[in-house]
Amino acid sequence: VLLKSLVRLGYVVIDPETKCYFPSLSVTQLGDWIPSNVWATADAQDVLAHVHAATGETVTLSVQNDMDCRFIQVIPGTFPISLRLTAGFVAPMFTTAVGSAIAAQLSDEDLEALVTRVNHRTGARAERVDLARVLQTSHDIRRRGYALFYDSLFPDTGAIGVPFPTAAKSIPMAIGVGGLRHRIRRTAGAIYRAIQSSMENRRSP
Repeated sequence: VLLKSLVRLGYVVIDPETKCYFPSLSVTQLGDWIPSNVWATADAQDVLAHVHAATGETVTLSVQNDMDCRFIQVIPGTFPISLRLTAGFVAPMFTTAVGSAIAAQLSDEDLEALVTRVNHRTGARAERVDLARVLQTSHDIRRRGYALFYDSLFPDTGAIGVPFPTAAKSIPMAIGVGGLRHRIRRTAGAIYRAIQSSMENRRSP
């Protein structure tokens, strides 16, 4: 029934002799709208490159992935010891800088619903997420403009996460900069200013 519906919609074709189904060219157009919506508000490629050049640290772009966040772009750091990540890496939503920067873009009601789902999935009481702490962290990020976490993914590391504006409001994203703890602690303010400056410059005509 599903395949026949896809045939009627034009996304799948059927060979009348073999009765085999095959995706049509219309399938390739399903995601055409995504890049323009994601990059419309700020040129992500240029922003990431500018921040990377200014900091030398590992720079990432992440998107909400249901109850977690997924790194969709990663530029490795240039320091001999840098944070090593790959595109596609999935990280927790509420215990990382980029995840918290994404979460801060959600309403308090949506955050409560998400925390409930995460805790239901976790099961173990020791690993449950505290809603009051999540709400306070999100309020702080909205006021301050960024999230700053240490030792969240790997020991002796730090990361700053900043909400990344997109035209697709239903797809909260965040830019992240991570590296060794002592470097991030020393340069967090400069990193945030570099991110803000880059995004503001890219919005300018």
